[in-house]
Amino acid sequence: MAASPRLYYSCKTAAESAEWMKAITNFLLRFRFLIDAHVVNFFKDRLWETMDKQWMECLRNEPVENLLGIPSGLVQDHWPPSLQEFIFTLRSLVLCREQNLSHAILENFHAASLGSVLSQGMNFKKKHEVEILAGVINTIACSVNAQKIVDVGSGQGYLSQVLSFKYQLSVVAIDASSHHSAVTDARANRIKKHYLAKLHKLQNEYGSLKVPQTVTCQVLSSDSLAALSTGVLNHQEQSERIGSGSETNFPRISEADACGSATPDAKEIDRYLLVLAGLHACGDLSVNMLRTFVDCKQVKALVSVGCCYNLLSEEIVMERRLPCGFPMSYCGKFSGLNLGKNARDLACQSAERWKSLGKIAAVQNFDLHAFRAAFQMVLDKYYPEVITSSPSVGLGKAFASPADEKSNRDSVQDEMKCSSTARKLTDIEGTVEFHDFGVLNGSIRETAIQDPCLRVPALRKESKDDKCSTYSDKYLLFEEFSKSGLHRLGLEPLQHVDLLKIWTEAGPFFEYIGPFWSLRAALGPLIETYILLDRLLFLQEHGSSMEAYLLPIFDPTISPRNVAIIAQMWSAPPIRVDSFSPQNPRLVLDFSKKIPAPRGILVLVSSRKPGRARCGFDIKGNGALSGDTSHREAERVSAVLHLSEALKLSVVEEAAVAYVFMYWEKLITRKMVLCEDDKKQKALEAAMNDINSSFGKGSVTRLGSAGGALVETFPSGCLTLDLALGGGLPKGRIVEVFGPESSGKTTLALHAIAEVQKLGGNAMLVDAEHAFDPSYSRALGVDIENLIVCQPDHGEMALEIADRMCRSGAIDLICVDSVSALTPRAEIEGEIGMQQIGLQARLMSQALRKMSGNASKAGCTLIFLNQIRYKVGVFYGNPEVTSGGIALKFFASLRLEIRSIGKIKSGDEDIGVRVRVRVQKSKVSRPYKQAEFEIVFGEGVSKVGCVLDCAETMDIVAKRGSWYSYKEHRLGQGREKALQFLQENPIICAEIEKVVKSVMVDGSKHSNLIAYGQLSNIDDDDVNHDGR
Repeated sequence: MAASPRLYYSCKTAAESAEWMKAITNFLLRFRFLIDAHVVNFFKDRLWETMDKQWMECLRNEPVENLLGIPSGLVQDHWPPSLQEFIFTLRSLVLCREQNLSHAILENFHAASLGSVLSQGMNFKKKHEVEILAGVINTIACSVNAQKIVDVGSGQGYLSQVLSFKYQLSVVAIDASSHHSAVTDARANRIKKHYLAKLHKLQNEYGSLKVPQTVTCQVLSSDSLAALSTGVLNHQEQSERIGSGSETNFPRISEADACGSATPDAKEIDRYLLVLAGLHACGDLSVNMLRTFVDCKQVKALVSVGCCYNLLSEEIVMERRLPCGFPMSYCGKFSGLNLGKNARDLACQSAERWKSLGKIAAVQNFDLHAFRAAFQMVLDKYYPEVITSSPSVGLGKAFASPADEKSNRDSVQDEMKCSSTARKLTDIEGTVEFHDFGVLNGSIRETAIQDPCLRVPALRKESKDDKCSTYSDKYLLFEEFSKSGLHRLGLEPLQHVDLLKIWTEAGPFFEYIGPFWSLRAALGPLIETYILLDRLLFLQEHGSSMEAYLLPIFDPTISPRNVAIIAQMWSAPPIRVDSFSPQNPRLVLDFSKKIPAPRGILVLVSSRKPGRARCGFDIKGNGALSGDTSHREAERVSAVLHLSEALKLSVVEEAAVAYVFMYWEKLITRKMVLCEDDKKQKALEAAMNDINSSFGKGSVTRLGSAGGALVETFPSGCLTLDLALGGGLPKGRIVEVFGPESSGKTTLALHAIAEVQKLGGNAMLVDAEHAFDPSYSRALGVDIENLIVCQPDHGEMALEIADRMCRSGAIDLICVDSVSALTPRAEIEGEIGMQQIGLQARLMSQALRKMSGNASKAGCTLIFLNQIRYKVGVFYGNPEVTSGGIALKFFASLRLEIRSIGKIKSGDEDIGVRVRVRVQKSKVSRPYKQAEFEIVFGEGVSKVGCVLDCAETMDIVAKRGSWYSYKEHRLGQGREKALQFLQENPIICAEIEKVVKSVMVDGSKHSNLIAYGQLSNIDDDDVNHDGR
């Protein structure tokens, strides 16, 4: 199973949001037929024939688990490439739903846990939502200095009561249902009684115990919401002073009322800074919140989590005097995409819920869709008049007993919390009806609640073997479904109704309905993304005096509608310049008024002496900025201004004051250092000159002036390893390559020798094992005619020769193969079995003390190949140890551990091994990186495989499903085919390699991915592991 790669889109700016919406529009228009399809007409209209035949034939036999993963972007390698591309493209356009509470706008966010009193009556989902959203609202309210929250569509008041009792915020709870308002007040009074014991402490700390005020009102427009929000605040203040909430009835606030006396005087605006909040405010209610935020000057922030997209009003559907709920942005209005009711219903689908659905529940849900579609054929053939005159049966209702229906209603209660409010959302022509399983424009449609996780009634019928998986068993269920459906519609079964014939006609295509419904449901999150982007772009189109974001604040598996629109206004602080003079300017900032502080740097610039201005800052007020209120000196301020188009630059005489938005509540001043102390510099230069005259020129020098700040490298012969090492093997350093037997140590060393020779250098091989193979070395690219080879008699001879060659300055690389074979002379001359403890360790220690310095001066790289041995009698810890003591570990600048991790097979024949190299120590780059590559027997490191792996990781070569492609070239399906293509087309392979090396040289971010072991893209199934 493969996950879809994300082609990231951004919505940070209006232009980026519009580009994202345009990409979604182009995609949705291609699959309009799938969006508009009615699943209830699946058999009647033969909807499976509208889909790609290859897709349906592939998916009809897929396990249910694979179908459930389609909305989440999970594909299988054996699926058709066009199907994989459809799913990949779709998911790349969907907004990321992973919970994110670390955004900069939520700085200092804290979600207080709810006790048993405040969480009474909440299920797990509701408690999760209220805890997090209340913390978010409190954070936003503090950032804009607002103390009054308007909870729009408050329902039973869970959120309002947490904001009041837990965070001590003044809250107005607005809901269209008088019953909800009564429930909210009763619950608030019960909670208040619990807090009476702590009232004295709360009064000392807060001044009073805040209780939310409830308001019952039908919200018709953004103007009415603005008037309502401001008109009840005075009444609320009186309620708060007496320590109890109250209910206020505003049956209907019209547009005329919005311009009336409810709006406070301009002088009182500072007293009425509001935050609009809504938890799953359904339909147009969320839209009216956004318009109120834009139009009402008193609303400084907005936190809105929408839902019930099926209840949105749309311009294409009806003529309305009031603005419709969709589209909102100018880009959406001119995009040419009209959603329609089916698409808005589909937007309620949740990919996370689909993915987490169990197999049994999913099969039952698919069966229900099949039964309902087959029942539609019954109605169409025998009861045609019902199609245009009766409400729909709805999925599962034919089987549901009263107890089942109550259980189902409870399971979706949170998704439809605003249902009573929705029923009372009216337009100019009347009330917008709330359809649970109702009729739209007189035609039967599938249920509005189509999420398979929300309704899975029991399908199983008692039988001898208690199984309903056979064809005949499912027919019996369909027969029961049809009879129950007819009974629910008040129809008597006709004698000539042939249910078996209907089932026989639909039965052969029964298995198509699961794939069709899964593919259609996958479009739901994309449509929801489009609706959310439309709302965000609406805010972004209304100027730069606000910031707005789409943030998934809930866990999507718990709360599918988890994306919040968070927006806030910002304004400039009052600034004045007193007693200005070039020598002593003074800037006074007054934050005594309750207005949001800017995110930014405040600097004072003197045009006469740029970069040398002296300024004093006087800061006073309510603590909007950190730091004390005393006079602060900022000397030698570096005057660098970065002005945004949205910022206004005020010039007072010769001083310019600019604020650049960076952090809330921080005043940053940057101080410049005048110069280095002359006395210290003179003393340092004198000491360095004396040392160089005594010990020779260059004994001490500044690293930058010596030109030795960077360590030179040369290729190792393996591209993936070069990337992990940051460029290649270092020159003039000691390198240890260790690992088990037959892990590829010698092969790696021979490749390094070949690379040095290609660069025109000289290389030497100290073959202490006396096992050099010229034929294999030639196959790896080694110039054996010019290779210097030494096969010493003992260890002292090997190391002495290596040291002399190193000091000559003519050798670029010396490879010792291996340390284990460097046998001391005393051990060779002694008898077999005689114990010679520590001889090899002392030999290596003495030699390396000389050779390390000589190698550095000569620029000669020393590679020591070493084997892993095992300690005897070790029961705890790692028994592995390398030969030659610990001196080599100390003197080595680079230690590489190489291990075989699997075999490469061609049929039943082993043709190579796959190895992993881990950087255990590095003084020249970051350690603990790793790289994987293939070693083919008789050929060495697979160059083409390294190029493909690196290019895929760097996104130079794209992989869609199992297909590899580079620019317009399709390399092949599967890794083996792609490798074969590159071998047959060396020009393309060389071009890809060149691009990879250029990215490595430029220090691209992709090298970090490779360095941390993310280079390998080979599935475990492609390699037969033999242990490690």
